[in-house]
Amino acid sequence: MLVNNRHYFDLPILGKTRIPVQTSGSVPLLKLPAISIKSLSLNKLGLTGAELDLQLKVDNPNPISIAADKLIYQFNVNGIEWISGQSQAQQKMRPNDSSIINIPVNLNFLQMGQAVYQIVSGDKTVSYQLKGAADFGIEHPLLQNLNLPFDQTGQLKIQK
Repeated sequence: MLVNNRHYFDLPILGKTRIPVQTSGSVPLLKLPAISIKSLSLNKLGLTGAELDLQLKVDNPNPISIAADKLIYQFNVNGIEWISGQSQAQQKMRPNDSSIINIPVNLNFLQMGQAVYQIVSGDKTVSYQLKGAADFGIEHPLLQNLNLPFDQTGQLKIQK
């Protein structure tokens, strides 16, 4: 029941009772972090592949902390997986600061070789796809968990 623009409720025994309800707050305008490659190091080398450690420098331009909880990714060339990886170590990025995030990278030489052979033996264009998802934890009551899927595709023309 609405009386004189105020909220009243008809409660047993108490009758019409006014319950004041008011909320206020703000939601920060978040910006995407800037990412650059810091280093790439070889951890393990085998006949069919390699395991690498990619270090990314992440600049958090936001006034709140962001925690990178999980990253899953895959890079395909001509429909063949070249690179894949998954990082599950939570890494916190402080407000208006830079952090280093370690990402494991797995290379599959056999599958990469197939795509390279297709490219040099006649294909004039190369299709690529970078797909995956990133989970973030944000220190704000309204934006606590954020999942950002990504799927970037395109073609590159090879000049011979």
